[in-house]
Amino acid sequence: MDRVDVMRRKNQEREEILRKMISLLEANARIKNKDLAKGLNISEKSVKRYLDELIKNGYISGFTVIRGKKIESEQISAFVHINVIRGVSTSSLCRRLMSELACNSINEVSGDYDIICRIEAESIDELNKKIDIIRNYKGVERTRTFIVLKEWQ
Repeated sequence: MDRVDVMRRKNQEREEILRKMISLLEANARIKNKDLAKGLNISEKSVKRYLDELIKNGYISGFTVIRGKKIESEQISAFVHINVIRGVSTSSLCRRLMSELACNSINEVSGDYDIICRIEAESIDELNKKIDIIRNYKGVERTRTFIVLKEWQ
């Protein structure tokens, strides 16, 4: 299992805990942290941390649960196909992309493009900025971007 899968799994576990916590709070807004911890199978310290997060992000206000607000931080994913100018080291460009742009994965490929890079962002604007950064790298001839609509596992 690679780093991205581990991070994705932890994020899913976190989201599930937050959903369950909201359900428990809806049933009893005055539930004690000790009982939340027991019901969620986590420590009281973790309960406090999650409650603070829910309050900070507006999911809980005055100990009233606000429904309809999304908990998931839905990442926007995209595959960027990159053509490298002849004479430029593809491996060097891949290393630079991985270290500076924190791409989720980079593959050197054969075919119409030289590199396929998977990137993630919190918004379309952030995704667009990352794509612009890639396009401005010395040695990049052109790019083609494919935004992921649905991921199957």
